[in-house]
Amino acid sequence: MKYKNVMYIGLDFLQILDEKELESVFVHEFAHIYNEDTLISGKISRNITRWEKILGDADEKGQIVHIFLTKFAVYYIKLMQMHIKAIQKQKEYIADREAVRYTNKEIYFSASTKITLFDYYINNSSKDSQRLDLRTYDSPPDNYYNLIYDDFKKLYRIHKEQYHQQIMKTVSTKYDSHPSYKERMDKMGITEYYFNLNLERDITFMAEVDKLISKFNLKWQKNASSSWKNFTQPYKESNALVEKFEHSENEEKNLKYGLALEDLLRFDEALNTYKQMLEKQPECASASYRIGIIKLNQNDIAGIDYLKNAINIESALIQNGLEEINKFIQLNNLTELKKEMSEWAWEKSKLLGKIKDENANIRLRDKFASVEIDAEKLAILKNKLG
Repeated sequence: MKYKNVMYIGLDFLQILDEKELESVFVHEFAHIYNEDTLISGKISRNITRWEKILGDADEKGQIVHIFLTKFAVYYIKLMQMHIKAIQKQKEYIADREAVRYTNKEIYFSASTKITLFDYYINNSSKDSQRLDLRTYDSPPDNYYNLIYDDFKKLYRIHKEQYHQQIMKTVSTKYDSHPSYKERMDKMGITEYYFNLNLERDITFMAEVDKLISKFNLKWQKNASSSWKNFTQPYKESNALVEKFEHSENEEKNLKYGLALEDLLRFDEALNTYKQMLEKQPECASASYRIGIIKLNQNDIAGIDYLKNAINIESALIQNGLEEINKFIQLNNLTELKKEMSEWAWEKSKLLGKIKDENANIRLRDKFASVEIDAEKLAILKNKLG
């Protein structure tokens, strides 16, 4: 079967990049195609998909097959994932080099920086109390992509230093397919960073881009219309809960109130609610956990201690809590803290593994529930088995 290479360019690229910057991105992507990077990664990805299907089928076919295949399949899948990520990183550096070669270092630096900042906005704006909240609209807006671009510019101007610091701190792991922004810039020989970015749209092709945006705005509005009620309903419910709420001694009610405040992006009020819950009940794992999450989202390292406290109190929070802590450490490149916490994290991981094994044993016993077989059927069965 012959595969066709297709390049997709997001509307955000067309809005944030000027003509030269866009050209440098095209060169980067064409380098991937010319070097047949997609063919190599595609073959490995299809292999991983096949093994994931085998693992899924084994789980359905029963416990015995599952036991024999699981360890090997999980190991093999992880090995292939690490292999493909390692290859892809090197391919990214090569494509970056080609982009610099055919345009220049300054242009590609500017394009890469804008794309990284916009990516940071997309992945983190949901935690920002000043962000655009579409749920406040009675109906789907007809200018969705314009609103997103304007919101990006607004939040970037408000949090410019934070955005810059964050993209400089982040490092990639062996499981990432792309190097971090700083790793890419280091490879390109960038030593001084001038974040004097022009985020205003390039008038060179503004008319053509506006036509595209209008087309996709209408398409987005049409698709969103059928589900808008469901999309905005939780927001309305949170509003109603907060308006009617009266403080009580009931932990569950207070927790629901705090979660509703979070849903409405009123994070400081939610923090106060959870802190009051902890003052009354220091062993309240849910309150400690929510404080930890909010603080980490606000880039406050104190959130780690709250998550550790929640995990120590309630083992059900181990997996999610460790994932959040690891994500924060990775995002901020806190290698020393990672070393300090490794022993504690390992102990909690072992406890989590033990809990999972116990649950698996419960399911195993369920698989082999006893049944009654009458003597006649038993004799027929023995005869067939020889």
